[in-house]
Amino acid sequence: MLRWFAAMAMHLEPERTVDFLPHIFGPLFRILDDEGLKGAKLEELKTLATEVQDVIQSRVGTTRYASAYTSVRQRALEKRRERKTAKLMQGIADPEKAAKRKARDNLKKHDARKRKSNAFA
Repeated sequence: MLRWFAAMAMHLEPERTVDFLPHIFGPLFRILDDEGLKGAKLEELKTLATEVQDVIQSRVGTTRYASAYTSVRQRALEKRRERKTAKLMQGIADPEKAAKRKARDNLKKHDARKRKSNAFA
């Protein structure tokens, strides 16, 4: 998909490419912003995403690139903030449900630690 984005940016005129920037930057932002991605294949994916960004930036210009990327970034951060607020409000509105969710999350963490220690043993 990332290669297709780069090919599309190279094929289309820069003025036309600008219309598609929010759709292109959505996946690119999620790939590049996620600190949880680890591994050789995922590092390769991040490298490819960076290369696609460079191609698009050289094609459409720094100003258009920056404004489109910033708007996508702001939208993603706002969504995260909304989800965090909704989660906190749920804890206030329904403490039992929040306690169950918290217990379930802790159980997942516990199981993940067990799997990790078994993998090293």
